[in-house]
Amino acid sequence: MRACKTLVAERGVPRATVADVARKADITPGLVHYYFPSKQALVHALFDSLVADFGARLETVDGPEAVLRGFVDRALALGDDADPEGVRAWVWLSAEALHDEGLAERWQAQATVWLDQLTNAFDQVGADDAAGLAGAVLSGVLGAWQLGTVAPGALVPGSAARVQRRFLDAILASFEATRD
Repeated sequence: MRACKTLVAERGVPRATVADVARKADITPGLVHYYFPSKQALVHALFDSLVADFGARLETVDGPEAVLRGFVDRALALGDDADPEGVRAWVWLSAEALHDEGLAERWQAQATVWLDQLTNAFDQVGADDAAGLAGAVLSGVLGAWQLGTVAPGALVPGSAARVQRRFLDAILASFEATRD
């Protein structure tokens, strides 16, 4: 999966071939096809791998504020465990979901999981509109990913991450102020 993630991040799904993945992984294309009968199956497995990695990293944080900050940091490649290559792969997978119904279904299911996690965290910090705030955070992340795909260079590098984190910190500070 590492080789597939690297190539998808560098080239995008359309230009990452099974042969290139095999070459990058230093294995034969036949071995890749043994485990993944098609490029589509390989791309779906990459999506599942990124979901598992993202989820595992969020499980290491404690408390609702840490979940919210951890989500933004992980999704926008901030912090000590940043994975910019993974973020670029997510971006390409989101673009590919426009053409791949199975991948689109995976995305819809994952978006629901993320919205539920974010809503739960906002509920725990006392947000009146937890679902709305969860949607705003997820929209900010996915919007940055999409803009980065369709208009590379439109955003100042790192600006989406910084602004999204400031947005989240301001929201959390407002809840802390009302609790005091």
